[in-house]
Amino acid sequence: MRDFAASLRRSRERKTGASSRSPVFGYQSPSTLVRGRSKFAIGVTWAAYDDDVSITDVIEANSVNGEAPNLKVVIKSSRQVGMAHSSQGLRQGMPAAATCFKLADLGENWLGVLPLARASGAETTPWWLVVYRDRRVFEDRVILGDEEALGEVGALLSASVWDTVFIPPEWGYAATETRTLADIFNPRAGRALRSTSWLKGNIAAIALVLLLAATGYMGWMYWKDLQEQERLAELARQQQLQQENLRRLQVPPWIGTPEVGEFVRACRSEIDRSILFVAGWTQQNLTCTHDSGTVALATAWQRSDGRIDWLLAAINQRGFPASLSPSLDTATLAAAIDVEKRPDDADTTPLAGQVLDRLLRLRFANLSVDVDLNQVAARAAPQQAQQQGVPIWNYHSLQFRAATPLDEYIRLISDLPAVVPEEMSYNVVARQWTIRVRVYHPAIGL
Repeated sequence: MRDFAASLRRSRERKTGASSRSPVFGYQSPSTLVRGRSKFAIGVTWAAYDDDVSITDVIEANSVNGEAPNLKVVIKSSRQVGMAHSSQGLRQGMPAAATCFKLADLGENWLGVLPLARASGAETTPWWLVVYRDRRVFEDRVILGDEEALGEVGALLSASVWDTVFIPPEWGYAATETRTLADIFNPRAGRALRSTSWLKGNIAAIALVLLLAATGYMGWMYWKDLQEQERLAELARQQQLQQENLRRLQVPPWIGTPEVGEFVRACRSEIDRSILFVAGWTQQNLTCTHDSGTVALATAWQRSDGRIDWLLAAINQRGFPASLSPSLDTATLAAAIDVEKRPDDADTTPLAGQVLDRLLRLRFANLSVDVDLNQVAARAAPQQAQQQGVPIWNYHSLQFRAATPLDEYIRLISDLPAVVPEEMSYNVVARQWTIRVRVYHPAIGL
């Protein structure tokens, strides 16, 4: 290596000034490197950390007048931390210039004294001194003035052996690189400054988390509000249904139903009209049912060896609304029957349960008719009925079978109050009628 001190003296004699190379990088005091519209942090303080000395400890150790650096950049591969103050015109997110080099091309130990464009009105040239030792940032500062820069680089060159050196060739160091700062600078490799405060350093992430949490909370509240609305709507529906049931229960159960005599006459007429004998087909029971004021007739024909067209011809001739099963082995008939209903204001006083039981058994015994007579009690207790204001209607269920004519048997129940017909059926083979009715008792709880 040539004697750099001698080179330095000769360089001074030639009245060295700024490098003949025109720098493309500018300098804004005190700590900003400018390249076009991009800005980078220079003059960053670098220190090592390890398992015994944490990053926080290093930052606190570099406090100035009790004020610790509030910006940092961490290089985990070399276990270094760079520190700076926002008061130097630096801000979070700005890349540290000393990390923006193509390090793979420079070696483990290199130094550069790189000229920067002086600011308007400045009298001295700014030089950026960058030094890497063992792939760690060793120096990162700005030197103002040629004499100062020459002195610093002379001391560094004499103190160690360097893989690569970047200094102006006119300074007389033969091994200097000819590449410029623009050749070795790589902005994409830069590490950005972050706040030393965890809160400030993660403010974007925190804001995102808070936004997601707020959005999630609003969504959850909206979902809960929908659930509450659905619950209230269901509660209102249940209350309305309960009130309707209560009103219905308070109405005597025989109101709006046909008198038993009218029911029997209408059903017997429709049953007689619906009896249909077709060769090879067997007609099942014809059943007339009453439910909540609606009366309907149902029957069916089962095929043994009969032809389908025979049955269809007979059904069409009568005008029955019958339908065939998919297997074509069964035809069914279902039709509504119009029966006059008793008026809503019918003045009816039911008989007491014991009186009714004794009377019915006596009447049917006189005609030697077997009768199924059972007293049915409501599920609710009388105390519950009084508490809820809902009447309890107990009743006798009466069923008997008889051959024609029916009038003599119907006479046994047609004069009783509060009788509601349930079902009347006719067995074509046995030529027998089956009739089932309810006979209600006075209400409990009114």
